[in-house]
Amino acid sequence: MKLHKQNIERDPRVVVSFAVDGTNAMGLHHYAVLHGHARLTDGGAPELLQQLAPRFLGEGVKVPPMDSPPPGRIVRSAVDRTGGVGPWTD
Repeated sequence: MKLHKQNIERDPRVVVSFAVDGTNAMGLHHYAVLHGHARLTDGGAPELLQQLAPRFLGEGVKVPPMDSPPPGRIVRSAVDRTGGVGPWTD
């Protein structure tokens, strides 16, 4: 994980792309590209995972499934611009 930390600290630019349902008038499949920057925070990962668990895994799920998990790291990304093909580009 140290390599990832060094990469984000050296260059915080990030790009995320993903396909979504639908096509435009010319028949191109919808996809989104998000350009932004990332910020790394040490600690807080188990608490964030537990906060998100009910939404994605169901009520009562313990994440991580252990006592005293390591603090981990959190990567937060902020979107600077969007692109791709879809209604968000209109």
